[in-house]
Amino acid sequence: MNEIPVASPVRAKPTSNPLPKPRATWLRIGVRASLSAALLLALFSDGRFRQIVDSLGKAHLAPLLGASLLYGMAQVVSSWRWQWLGRPLGLQLGLARLVQLYFIGMFCNLFLPTSMGGDVVRSWLLTRTQPGISIGTALASVLSERLN
Repeated sequence: MNEIPVASPVRAKPTSNPLPKPRATWLRIGVRASLSAALLLALFSDGRFRQIVDSLGKAHLAPLLGASLLYGMAQVVSSWRWQWLGRPLGLQLGLARLVQLYFIGMFCNLFLPTSMGGDVVRSWLLTRTQPGISIGTALASVLSERLN
């Protein structure tokens, strides 16, 4: 008797899930929140927090808001300039993402021991954000914006 061969179902190889597990995500958020709270507590535990609150209470709101708005606008213009100067080098990110990277770089300039540390961080983040861009090209785009 002739038997007709039956094809066995093809089973796909199990792949790793690229999404983080919910438990790990909550753990990561908890650790970050705890570290942030600890740093804020350490910064303000010596009584300076009251001084900061008192100083802000005495400040005139209109000039403070105006200065903050102008500072934000200057960062957006600088990010636009970075985008414009980086186009010939292959920089293809949108303005919103470049503004984010610019603010991260400015933050790092304030807290890293060098005045150029934020530029290095901005270049590194650029290579992580835009595939195919080398660290040399990223540094060139950041430095061209910084020196103009």
